[in-house]
Amino acid sequence: MKEVQIKSKNGFGIKELEALKGIFFEEEKILKKINKIEKKYQKEFPLLKISLEEKKIEDNNVFLKIEIKNSEKIKFNFGKNVKLKERRKIIKKIKNENYGFETIPLILEDYINSLVTAGYKNAKIKFERGKEYSIDLDKGKKFIIEEIKFFGNESIKGEEILKGFKLLKKDVPLDYKKINDFLDYIKYIYLEKGFWDVEIKLKEEVEDNKVILNFFINEGKQLMCKKLIVEGFPDGFHLPDLNLKENLPLKKSDVEKDLQNLQKNLNDKGFYYAKVSFKIEDGVFYYIIEAGENFKINKIIYKGLNNINLEDIKNEVKIKEGLPFSFKNLIELQGNLFSTSLFSSVNIKPIHNFDEENTVNLETELKEAPPITYSYGIGYDSYDRFRLQFSFSHINFLNKRYILGFEGRLFSNQQMWRLSMRDPTFLNSEFPLFLGTYRSIEKRPSFSLKRWGTVVEITRNYGKKTQATLRYDYQIQIPFDKKENFPIPKEEEEKKVSAISLIYLNDTRDDIFFPKKGSFFSMEAKYSFPFLFADTNFLKIHTQYSFNLNPREYTTFAFSVRLGYIKNYKKENVPIGERLFLGGRNTIRAYSYDSVGLEGDTVINGAVLGGNMSFLLNIEGRQLLSKNFGFNIFTDFGQVFSSYKVFKIKDISGGYGFGFFFLTPIGPLRTEIAKKFESVPWDDDVQWYFSFGFPF
Repeated sequence: MKEVQIKSKNGFGIKELEALKGIFFEEEKILKKINKIEKKYQKEFPLLKISLEEKKIEDNNVFLKIEIKNSEKIKFNFGKNVKLKERRKIIKKIKNENYGFETIPLILEDYINSLVTAGYKNAKIKFERGKEYSIDLDKGKKFIIEEIKFFGNESIKGEEILKGFKLLKKDVPLDYKKINDFLDYIKYIYLEKGFWDVEIKLKEEVEDNKVILNFFINEGKQLMCKKLIVEGFPDGFHLPDLNLKENLPLKKSDVEKDLQNLQKNLNDKGFYYAKVSFKIEDGVFYYIIEAGENFKINKIIYKGLNNINLEDIKNEVKIKEGLPFSFKNLIELQGNLFSTSLFSSVNIKPIHNFDEENTVNLETELKEAPPITYSYGIGYDSYDRFRLQFSFSHINFLNKRYILGFEGRLFSNQQMWRLSMRDPTFLNSEFPLFLGTYRSIEKRPSFSLKRWGTVVEITRNYGKKTQATLRYDYQIQIPFDKKENFPIPKEEEEKKVSAISLIYLNDTRDDIFFPKKGSFFSMEAKYSFPFLFADTNFLKIHTQYSFNLNPREYTTFAFSVRLGYIKNYKKENVPIGERLFLGGRNTIRAYSYDSVGLEGDTVINGAVLGGNMSFLLNIEGRQLLSKNFGFNIFTDFGQVFSSYKVFKIKDISGGYGFGFFFLTPIGPLRTEIAKKFESVPWDDDVQWYFSFGFPF
C-alpha cells in the first residue's frame, strides 16, 4: 500500500493503523487487522469505531482512507442499585449498538423496554452526561401472573387452551414475549377449527406486583368446507391428494399444505411459472390454478470440461434431456455434479430455446477440481496418544472415472496403510466398486495383531438415508506380543480368513456429529468359508440400533443397543482378530480398551480373549450450557461371553460417569471419566478419556 490516511475529528492517531502503509494489500486481511486494532483500543476508548472509508487503486498502488469515530476517553459511573451483571449487560449493549454519543439515551431506553417486556413493568433508568456518564437503574419488582381468565370462548374451553401452551401459567413471572406467543397460539387453534375471523384482545388488572390477564375472544363465524373445487389443473396430469376435505371445518394448516403441495406438484411437472391461490364463496372452497406453459429440458450444455470425459459422468449426472424443467431437477443436477468430486464449482443457467416451443436449454458452467489432493492431521487422544493421519487421492485417474487413493495412520496403538481404487460407475451402473489392499498392526491389551488383506466391495444407496454394501475380504492375521499364559495354541496363531459380508445402514439422524433427533441402524452379516488356502468357517452377525430424543432445545437423550453373535462351524477357535470385544471410549467407558470379559470364560489368567457373543446398552444425557459447550452423564451395560449358552443377566457388568464436550466446526471434542459398578482384578476401577466425536 502506498498511503494510509487517518481521518479523526480530534486528531486522534493510532500507530498500528499508520503501520499498514507499505504492506501487501489484501482487503480481507486488512479489515481483520482494523477490527483487531479496534477491539484493543476499545478497552480504553469504549465507544471507538474504526472503519475503512475509502480505497483507491492507481497502477499497482493502493491508497486507503481510514476513519476513527468516538475517540474520547469516557467513564461510566453506575449507581448503587445497578448490580455488576446488569452493568456488564448495559456496557455490552452500548458498545455493540452505539453509532455516536447522541445515541446512548436511545440505547438505554431500548434496554428499559427489554426489561419491561421481561416483566419489570416499573423499570426506570436515569442518565446524566457530564465529565462522567452517570447511569442509575431501578428495575423494581418483577410482576407475577395471579390469574388467567378467558371471555367469549364458547367453542374452546380456557383449560384446553392453557393445556396446549405450557409456557404460560398462574404464579409464574410476567413475560410479554411469551404472552405474544400465547396470542398467536390462541389464534392458531381457532384457525385450525375454521374460525378465520377470530379477534383476541388482552386487558390487564394490576395490583401491587400481581397481574390478572383477561383474554377477550371474538370467535367470529366457523367456516365449513361444503364443497371443494380445483379450477385450472392441467389436463392429463394426476391431481395430488388434498388435505382439505368436504363437510369438515376449514383448517388453515390444511389450506397452507395444499397450496404448497399443488405448487410443488406443478413445478415438478415442468409448470415452472405456475401460480396457486384460493377463494371462498358461500361455503364453496376453490383452489385456483394458473398453470402457464409446460416446459421441458431440451439440451444440457456442459462448459469448462478440459480433462474430464463427458461420457464418464453422464451416468452419475442422471438428469436426462426431455425431463420436466423444474427446480427439483435443477437442484438434483447440481448436486449430482458436485457428488462426482470432479468439480470445485457448478453454475447452471436456464436459457429459453427459441428453436422449439416450451423447451429450455441448461447451460452448465463447470470448474474442474484439482485432480490430485493431499490431506494430513495430527492429534492426540487418551487411547491412541499421538495420532498422525495422512492421505492422497487422484480423481479421474488415467482420464477415467477411477479414484486412486492412499491412506496412512501412525498412532501409538495402531499403524496402517491402505492403497485403494474406486470406480463410481462400475460397468456403467449405479453401483460404485471399491478395491483396496492394506496392512495394519494393532496393539491390544493382551496381544498385538498383524493383518494383511484385500477387499472388494460394491455399494448401493437407496435415497439419502439407506445404504447396502456387498463385500469380499481376504485377510492374513497373525497375533504376537501375547500376554504371558495367553491361551492360543501355535497351530492356531496364523489364520487366513476368506469372507463375504452384507452390510445394511439406515441413518435418519439430523446431524452425524451431534445428533439430537433421529435414529441409526446397522447390521453386518459376515460368512467365512474355506477358499484360497483359508480354513476358517464361521458366521458373524453384528447389529446396532441407536436413537435420540430432544425434549428441550438444549437437552438430548441418546440410547444405543448393540448385539454380536458368532457361529463357529469348525473345531478350532474363531481367529482372535474376528472375536467380539467390548471396552473403551466407544462401548463401555468404565473399562479400558477391549478389557470387558467374564472371568473363567472370556478372561483367563487376566488375559482377555474375546468371545462369540456380546451385548451392549448405552444410556446418555447431553446438556448444552452454551452454544458450543456442555456436559453429559451416562451409564453403560454389557458383557462378552464365549457362547450364548453361558449368557446370564447377572453376569452383565458396566459403569457410569460424566464428561464435558466442546462443539468444534469438525465435530465435538469430549473428555469423560467413568467408574465400574464392580471391580475386576485385570483392569483399573476408573477410566478417563479425551477423544473426538460421540460414541453413538
